[in-house]
Amino acid sequence: MGFFYDQTANIVRHLYDSRIVGDPVLDPAEHFPDAERFVDSWRAIRDEVLAVAANLEMVPRFHEITALCSSRHHSPIPVTPNAA
Repeated sequence: MGFFYDQTANIVRHLYDSRIVGDPVLDPAEHFPDAERFVDSWRAIRDEVLAVAANLEMVPRFHEITALCSSRHHSPIPVTPNAA
């Protein structure tokens, strides 16, 4: 089974890869005008993420934010608690 899966995956990957044209790296100046600012700020961004991660239990979950936003705009968004 593994061999068949691997061969099929390689064929599909080859089909997709054959359609890709252009350079494998996007030009930051064209596609990411703020790339330089982002690169220059990575340490501050990292520090902020680490500070938030230290108190992760205080960060609201997505469905809590969505419920808050929907109540402010009076457009209810269905929230399914504990959906898996």
